[in-house]
Amino acid sequence: MLIGCPDAQPGTPDGGGGSGGGSDGAGAGGPNAGGNGVGGNGAGANGAGGSDGPVPVFSDVDPINLVSTGEDFNDQFGWSVGVSGDTVVIGAYRDWSSLVVGGAVHVYVRSEQGFDEQAVLRPNPPQQNSYFAYSVAISGDVVWSGAPSYSDRAEVAGAAYVMTRNGTSWVSQVMHEQDPPWTYAHFGSAVAVGGDYAVIGAPQTSTGQAFILEKSGNTWSAPIELLPDEDLYDFGLAVAIDGDTAIVGADEAAFVFVRDGEGWHQQAKLIAGNGGPEFGGSVGLSGNIAIVGSSLGEANAAYVFVRNGTEWTQEAELHAEDAANDDSFGQSVAVSGPIAFVGAPKHDAESMDSGAAYVFERSGGTWSQQAMLIEESAGDEGHFGTAVAIDGKLAAVGGVNDSTGRGSVSIYQAE
Repeated sequence: MLIGCPDAQPGTPDGGGGSGGGSDGAGAGGPNAGGNGVGGNGAGANGAGGSDGPVPVFSDVDPINLVSTGEDFNDQFGWSVGVSGDTVVIGAYRDWSSLVVGGAVHVYVRSEQGFDEQAVLRPNPPQQNSYFAYSVAISGDVVWSGAPSYSDRAEVAGAAYVMTRNGTSWVSQVMHEQDPPWTYAHFGSAVAVGGDYAVIGAPQTSTGQAFILEKSGNTWSAPIELLPDEDLYDFGLAVAIDGDTAIVGADEAAFVFVRDGEGWHQQAKLIAGNGGPEFGGSVGLSGNIAIVGSSLGEANAAYVFVRNGTEWTQEAELHAEDAANDDSFGQSVAVSGPIAFVGAPKHDAESMDSGAAYVFERSGGTWSQQAMLIEESAGDEGHFGTAVAIDGKLAAVGGVNDSTGRGSVSIYQAE
């Protein structure tokens, strides 16, 4: 269900100076201590510094609802989502098969009837409680999935898997780890992919780490560490990538990295104008626009930053029009051109903590709320808005507990 907002007020611009979806691919990392990591490959044509293109309208769209078909009612279907073109990927990290809680990525593809399930991707071999599909990301025919509790070479060191589609078949699966692995690093807590580059977060090493992997032919490189100019706890909590730009969330900050002829280096550190707690728990990136969530307590907000040349400045602080304390607004974020999605999975929309997602649009540097999205079938603690992803006019919103006790994802095709 969608609630239009014809009288929406703009987000508050902030003069303080200093991601996700996008046109080429999108992905979302699953919620962890700070929220969702959201990644994707953004629409540079609609980035800040240029003219906004036509704005997709989500306020009068009837969603397509995808419901878990897993054997376990508590499979956490909808915990993570990703969108690229006509394909939607959905993580269910508690999915079990062959009596192993190994997790699964469900792949859906648009058809004349709606969206059909093309494949269910599982690790081979599965590992009990690895949390495979805790985070997912897709760009074209490539899917990445994090398994942050994978414990082969070290306890809860984590792993990330890359899977490739050929036609309608998913033909390869390669696992990547830190080398050497760190105990309790949670490598794979957040993943993002765009074109030939992927980003993986490992937020529970000493101060947290994030890594870039590059594709050459059909092979991905070993993880290459992204090094911020300072150490902050939970670095790698959320990640996003668009072309030659990546963003990594940490504790109360987000770091922008860019690639040049010498590799990847930090371009900017983004902080909230009002210093909101949990800032950095979710990130999105599209062209020259970045969005960062801050979802704790009274500071529920999402912050929009724009890049001009090499400088990043805060453009807006987004709040829901019906904002309430502790609704976790900003736990998940995604942006594609002039549209941003922000999840509030503890909002009391239909019932206690049934959840909501909010759509904001940009016009001339001003952001306003376009729509509030809710799921009528979300039950108590349905947590609709746990994960969000967008690619152009196609968006997905996940909730892990509908009225039947199963997870579900709502797909929105904008006008």
